[in-house]
Amino acid sequence: MRRLGPALALLALLLAACATDGGSGSGSSAPSAPARASLPAPTDPPNAEAVSAALVGLTQTEAEARAGAAGYTTRIASVDGQPRALTMDYSASRVNLDVADGRVAAVTVG
Repeated sequence: MRRLGPALALLALLLAACATDGGSGSGSSAPSAPARASLPAPTDPPNAEAVSAALVGLTQTEAEARAGAAGYTTRIASVDGQPRALTMDYSASRVNLDVADGRVAAVTVG
């Protein structure tokens, strides 16, 4: 029973993140952020520049979701300048994210 509180709080947070902004109701669907480059499917060799352009600047959660939808696996290489332990194996379908202040600052593929 004691774990129910944190679970409900997490659920509320996740639902709030998925909610849409009601806006002014004027029917205008102007985007609040500039359009992002499309994320290409994994290839070998990877198109690292296109992958980076599509993910840099997104939140960690947004980048992970977008990469996953395009067929990539993700891992966090560093957070706020602190490196994480990573394996040295290569995978053209893996995206390594460097996160700073909750946003993707750099991307490498492999």
